[in-house]
Amino acid sequence: MTKNVKHVQRIAGHKDGTTTINTYGALFDDDFFKAAAGLDSLTK
Repeated sequence: MTKNVKHVQRIAGHKDGTTTINTYGALFDDDFFKAAAGLDSLTK
């Protein structure tokens, strides 16, 4: 299941994404690794 910080932020009613990440950061671990791999592939 894909999770987006902004989607969770809206559902939780947080004013900003920082609160969402601090509260639910463990839910997004896979997304961070995918983003890092994508950025890494652009530098090769």
